[in-house]
Formats: sequence, C-alpha cells, structure tokens
Amino acid sequence: MSSRGSPVGYLFSDIEESTERWEKFPTQMQLAAARHDSLIDEIVSRHGGVIQDRAGDGVFATFRSGNPLQCALDIQFEMQRNDWSAVGGLLVRVGVHAGPETDNGHIDRPAVNRASRIMSSAWGGQIVVSADARDAYAAPAGSEFNELGVCRFKGIEEPLRLSSLVHASLGRAEFPPLRSILFHGLAGPNVSDPIYGRQRELGEVLARLSKHRLVTIVGHGGNGKTRLAAQVAEECAAKLPVCFVSLEGAANADQLVSATAGALRFTFHGASRPEEQLIAYMREKQLLLILDNAEAIAGEAQFIGDAIAACPQITVLVPAGSRFVFLTNRRSAFPVWRYPVAIPVKRPARRRCSFSSTKPDSRMRASPYHSPRLKRFEKSASSLTALRWRFG
Repeated sequence: MSSRGSPVGYLFSDIEESTERWEKFPTQMQLAAARHDSLIDEIVSRHGGVIQDRAGDGVFATFRSGNPLQCALDIQFEMQRNDWSAVGGLLVRVGVHAGPETDNGHIDRPAVNRASRIMSSAWGGQIVVSADARDAYAAPAGSEFNELGVCRFKGIEEPLRLSSLVHASLGRAEFPPLRSILFHGLAGPNVSDPIYGRQRELGEVLARLSKHRLVTIVGHGGNGKTRLAAQVAEECAAKLPVCFVSLEGAANADQLVSATAGALRFTFHGASRPEEQLIAYMREKQLLLILDNAEAIAGEAQFIGDAIAACPQITVLVPAGSRFVFLTNRRSAFPVWRYPVAIPVKRPARRRCSFSSTKPDSRMRASPYHSPRLKRFEKSASSLTALRWRFG
C-alpha cells in the first residue's frame, strides 16, 4: 500500500447461502435478517466504521478510524453467540482490505472492488484479509493469520496476497481453498517442444472451445490426443485458467471426482457429498478443465454434466480413445465436437471437414472412427454436434 495519506479500511460481509434460506424459511429469515442487520450496524459503529451500502444480505463499510480487523472478528463472535437454528444456521463471510486516503476524500473504487472480491472468495465463518489491511492494522488480541498465498481474481490484474484471520474462540480455523480465485496451474505434460503437423487441428479445437462448453477429441491410442490437448492448454493459459486432470487408473465416478479435486487442490470438508462440494467450489470459477485418459469413466461421468450445468464459466475438453463417448444428463446436454485425430501426420493432404447437427452420413458410418456405441449415442442425443470427416 502506498504511503500517501492515512489508511482507509474497507470491509464487506455477506450471509452465506442466504437465498436458499429465504426460499426455505421466508418468515423466519425476516426476523433473522433484521437481527443480523442490527448486530452488524452496532459492531461497525462501535469500531469507528460507516456503512456505505447494503446489497441483499451484505454490508459494505469504510473505516477512516478504528480497526476493521477487530470489527470483523467481533462480527464472527456475535454471529457465533446467537442462535440461528430457526433458519438452519447462519454463517457470515467477511473480507477486509485497506488503501490510502484519496486526495479528494472520495472512496477509492479499485480498493472497493478488491475488498468485494476478497469477501466473495471466503467461506461462511471465515475472515479473509489482504496484505495491505494486515500491514495497516494491528492484529486483534489472541488472533493469528493463516497464510493463503498470492491469489488472482477476475478483472483484477495485480495478484493479492491474502490471509485468513483466525482466533481460538472461533468455532473453525481451517477452511477449503478460497472459492472464487482464478486457478492458474497448468498441471499437464511438458509442452516445451513445438507441436508439428497439428496446426490446423489446434486451430479447430480452439475455435470449437470458443463456441461449445464440452468438446471431445476422439481417436486411437498413440496418435497425439494428449499432446494436442496440452498445446490447447498452453494456448489458453494466458487468458483462461486451466486445470489438467489425469484420469489414468480411474475406474469410476468417485475417482473422477477425487482426481479433479486433487488437480484443483481442493480439500473435501463437512458432511455433504464430495461432488456437491466440488461443484460449489467451481461454481464461480472461470476454468478450462481438461480430462485426460477418460475412457474408463465413460458413461459414469454424470458429475461433469452436473458441473457444466451448475458452473456457467467452466469449459471441458476430453481427449479420449476412438470408442469413447462422453455421456451427460440428456436434460442438460451440451454441444460436443468429436474430432478423429487418429490420422498420421504425414498422410497426404485431406479434404476440409464439415460440421452438421444431423446424424453422420453413410461415409462416416463406414469409417473406422464410428463405433456401434457412437451410433447409439447419436440416436439418443441428436442435439449434439456431429463431425463428418471426408478423406480424399
């Protein structure tokens, strides 16, 4: 944080999963929300803060005096002391940031944006603090900071170093990874060497990914599907977070969920089902998810269909064997591009491919890439995009 002016604290708070509670307990939530608002107002005022805005069940406050870190901790203490059982429990997530006083005395909008993003990344019961806030304010007595590392947020160029403010008197000190950070780890194979003979295919895959949220690359083993997918990841990584998931050895849907969580560095917690936890974690993320060696879980991958339906910014790329068809819930079917990469690089020039939303014609049905299983799938999922590749 710049040394210009005295620090101004920015605090955002929000009730986790409040929409679900309003739907289930509308009458009780009116009373609970009023009590929550009164509690927040009193604590913010006590610590020298001023509430600037309310959005839904959230609060935005600034602190030109006082300590927003102590305020955040007291909010969690009060939430913990109150009984919220009438609405199935109530958890608040809090984000704190700090910036210098502006020359004109107005609110620093970039600092506000950062504080809002920081709060959105937190889990219920958690206080997430930026390095600027940590430097500007004294840690509350008995508290400590758990380092969360350097994190990136959508729309914010500069990465932020974040910490979780914890206290022995709070009910929880350990939380899953922050929920809305951009994931920038490319855990795929080494792509330092250039890719030869696949420029056209690479361009086609990138073009399809820009239009469809589920794309499969289908072909016989050893023909470079994984290498092509890794190059796609390399091309996308500069503008889109990428996660490469190896499913080698995976045999069922549970192992698919586990492998995906491991690649995302997500730790399961609580009593809800693992797939529900992972989908909740990915819901606000922008992400290209590459599932390599997915043949063994074909037909058992409902998790991916559910994830695509629930997570609007996730795109999935699946390099798989020639007999692989990636099945998802038909009610939430997405356009699929099937690309037969089982073509030797040195084969003579081939004709251009054409795409159709209808069933493949007789030439494709006679091709080595069209299996009976694929035929059955096309009958039951006519809304999916089929590829016809005509050889010269």
